[in-house]
Amino acid sequence: MDPKMPAAQPLSVPPVTPIGERPAGPDDGFADLCVAKLKDLPTTKDWKLVAQRLTHSDAWGLIWRAEFQCFKQPGDINSNPMAICWRNASGDINIMLAVSESDTA
Repeated sequence: MDPKMPAAQPLSVPPVTPIGERPAGPDDGFADLCVAKLKDLPTTKDWKLVAQRLTHSDAWGLIWRAEFQCFKQPGDINSNPMAICWRNASGDINIMLAVSESDTA
């Protein structure tokens, strides 16, 4: 079995917060593939990458999680978007976006 591919995927998507995962070593360009996939989404065009983490899960394989800063308009709710990227069982790159919101500056 290829160690980059997940063995089984009990949930439809990986959790937003790592659970039982370990830090991953060099990713052979996986994070770059995730960033390229994000650039295809109009929603993320004004996002600035501020932090990223690569982990390995027995269920999901490599998981790239990234936190972003949004460029907002005055009066917008503060948001802290996050992207979670992984390969599905077919080997395709998947992206999930998560946003926490706050009404304080």
